[in-house]
Amino acid sequence: MGYRPSKFTIWFGSALLLFCGLYFGERVYKRIFPDTKQDQCTFGPVSNEKYRALLATLRKAPPPKWEPLGAAQPIEDHIVSQFRGLTAGTSDIFERIAILHAVMRANGARFLRTKPDIPDPFDAITAGKLDRRSRTSFVTFIYVIDRNDLGYFYPIWPEVLLYVNFSVTESRPFGREPPNSFTFFSRNAGNIQDGYVGETPSTHSRCPAVPAIEWWQNYEKDAPKPSVRGS
Repeated sequence: MGYRPSKFTIWFGSALLLFCGLYFGERVYKRIFPDTKQDQCTFGPVSNEKYRALLATLRKAPPPKWEPLGAAQPIEDHIVSQFRGLTAGTSDIFERIAILHAVMRANGARFLRTKPDIPDPFDAITAGKLDRRSRTSFVTFIYVIDRNDLGYFYPIWPEVLLYVNFSVTESRPFGREPPNSFTFFSRNAGNIQDGYVGETPSTHSRCPAVPAIEWWQNYEKDAPKPSVRGS
């Protein structure tokens, strides 16, 4: 008489096959049918054509090395490394924000919102237009990314919120941050029905905010040398 698997073995095997199918099926679907709505952005004088050319180049780059489950390396390190390398030769804020968005999108991140979520947060900060509750010294770009797209293996709760602070004036989110600097950090995203805990998508923009050209020209005169750091 041949071996007959128990009901539990059949159930467990079926559940495992279903899980693998859903997990890898999602990876394949995202590669074949990427969301392109957030790739229609312009960044001041940086055209959408220039942005898309950069994005296409980044997507042709070798994928990141696979890391074990629960790897200690911060999730944003790979992105910080790419961003730092691509912005090393430019101080222009429009190019740096375009590069930031391209790096994020090439790694599978989805843009959520800019904070403060208003049409021109840069001018609002320097001109003191924010009320006391929302007063800040930096503009924050918020993205959500699936850790599996960065080469990790997280079958459960894979999404992470990535925050990128641009310090408009001197700030201390994690220590003294000079103006004209980008700081990256991350935290786990808790899924809820309408978005992510504490961070909901912007209601009026699919693209990161950029300052007015005149604002940048005035700001750049006295701004220190650009810098980049992770958390």
